[in-house]
Amino acid sequence: MKLYSLSVQISAAAALALLVCGVSKGHAAAALLQNTEASAVQSVPFEQIKWEQARIDKLEHAYHLLENAKADYKGHRGEAMHAIKKAGEVLGVEFHGKEHAEESQWESDRRLREARHLLQDLIVEGKGVEQPHIHRAINELDKALAVK
Repeated sequence: MKLYSLSVQISAAAALALLVCGVSKGHAAAALLQNTEASAVQSVPFEQIKWEQARIDKLEHAYHLLENAKADYKGHRGEAMHAIKKAGEVLGVEFHGKEHAEESQWESDRRLREARHLLQDLIVEGKGVEQPHIHRAINELDKALAVK
């Protein structure tokens, strides 16, 4: 009973404080709600941009890994690169080449495995027009890595 009485007194004191400051309880609650809604709306686009940029960075990194791999893997490496480029076009990104030094076959295979891993991270079932291109690139990398 004492706890209930204490909470009623605290609520009454808070309401009185708001009235003394010239703000009605309804206006204070509405202002608080508007500030909360505004901050929630502002934070959502920032998070979406950050996520999309991270996805684009992974896609671009996978492309560059494949671009400078040593072997052609019976055309599968090129097909995977083409599929990644198509996914980039859907996202509005164009990939440009980077130069790498000569490497051994095992290093080239490592590049393909790393690119495949990056692409696997980008799979979001049922979402995005770029998804079929990413799936195709992964399938081509599986074929490429099977070539001996």
